[in-house]
Order: sequence, then structure tokens, then C-alpha cells
Amino acid sequence: MQGVLAHAYNYLIEPEPTVQNDRFVEPNEAKYLFDISQKWTRGSVLKFVGEAWDYMDFDA
Repeated sequence: MQGVLAHAYNYLIEPEPTVQNDRFVEPNEAKYLFDISQKWTRGSVLKFVGEAWDYMDFDA
């Protein structure tokens, strides 16, 4: 879990990649995870990742 959250955090602190193959997609590859069609934003997911990290009590 720590590795997943760290990977997500490192992805989210950077601007959205411009190369399509570098963007996160849903498991079914139907939509990008961070796109205007989604209900969430990169900022809201970054906040969630931070809260999950704190909840799991991982060291920084």
C-alpha cells in the first residue's frame, strides 16, 4: 500500500503528462483517470492520497 500511495503521489505532484501513453487510465482503458469528464480532480485525489498515507501511519 505504501508503494501504491507513493507512486500516486509522485504522479500527482507533476503536471498531467502530454504524451497519451504516460497518462493514468481506468482499468478498462475507456477513460483517463484525470480528465474533465471525471468527477474528481488531481487536487482532490492528491488530498485523498495524503489522508490515506496519514491514516496508514506511514513514515514520511
